[in-house]
Amino acid sequence: MDAIENNNETQPVSNPLHKRPQMLAVICILTFIWSGYGVLYNFTYALFYDTFKELFTTTEFPSAYKEMKTALLQVLAAGRIFFVAGLVLSFFSLFGAIKMWKLQKKGFHFYTISQIILLMLPLIFIKSGGFQSIDFLITAMFVTMYATHLKIMS
Repeated sequence: MDAIENNNETQPVSNPLHKRPQMLAVICILTFIWSGYGVLYNFTYALFYDTFKELFTTTEFPSAYKEMKTALLQVLAAGRIFFVAGLVLSFFSLFGAIKMWKLQKKGFHFYTISQIILLMLPLIFIKSGGFQSIDFLITAMFVTMYATHLKIMS
C-alpha cells in the first residue's frame, strides 16, 4: 500500500527517493554526539563559570600539568559569554544535524554557519587563541560530507 487514508487526506507512507543514506546517518549520529557534548560542556561552564574560575585559579596542578592550567585559565579569561556563545552555536549545530537527519536541507545551513562561527570563537574571545587547523579540517570534512547529500534533501 503506497498511501494511507487519514481524515480524507492521502499521505505517502514512504518515498524510496528520500531514504536516508547510511553515510548520512553515520555523520548525523557523530554530529549528535559531538554537538550534544558541546551543548553539555558549554552549558556546564556557562552555568558554573565562577566556580570553575575559582577552582582552576586556586588549585595547584602537578608539574606535568602546568601547561594545562595555563590553557584552562586562558579559556576562562574569555569570560562567561564565550561559553554562552558556544552553547548557542552547539545547539544550532545539533539542530541542523536533526534537520538533516529528517532530510531537510535547511539543516545544512544551520550546521555549516554554526560550525564556521564556532571555528572563529577562540579567535574572537581568547587572547593568543590560535587557529586550530585540526578543527578546521574536521569541520571541512563534515561540511563536505553533508554537502554530498544535499541533492536528496528537500
